[in-house]
Amino acid sequence: CARHAASVLSCQTHSRSGGKSADKAVGASTRKVKACPVNIGIAKSGDEENAVPLIEVGQALPANTTRNFTYNSGEEIVIVQMNGGAAKSSKVLGKIEKLSADKSFEITMELSAVGKLSLSVNGGPMSTL
Repeated sequence: CARHAASVLSCQTHSRSGGKSADKAVGASTRKVKACPVNIGIAKSGDEENAVPLIEVGQALPANTTRNFTYNSGEEIVIVQMNGGAAKSSKVLGKIEKLSADKSFEITMELSAVGKLSLSVNGGPMSTL
C-alpha cells in the first residue's frame, strides 16, 4: 500500500532511551560477503595464459556464470585456476571431454561460499571438481 511505503520511506530513528529522532541518518545496511580469492576460467590446453575468466577475483560468493564458447576440432578445453590473475601461476583443475561435434558449447560454472566448484556443459548434469 502506498501509505505504508510512504511511512517507511520517511521513517525516523529513535534512540534506545526512547528519545526523539536520532541525530545520525540511517545508512544502507552492510554485511560481509565472502569473495572469490582467485580467477577461475577456461582455456585451450597449452594456452592457459590466455584463459577466459568466468569467476573473477573479488566476485561475491556463491557465484554462478553461464557462457557460450567455440573451439576447433581436436582442441582440449581445460578448467584453470589463475592465482591473482597471473598466468604463470595458473593451475589446471580439470578438462572438458567429449564435446559435441558442433564446435560450440555452453558452460555453467558455480562456486559456493565454501569453495565447492561445479560445472555443467550444454545443460547437462552438474559435476563437482
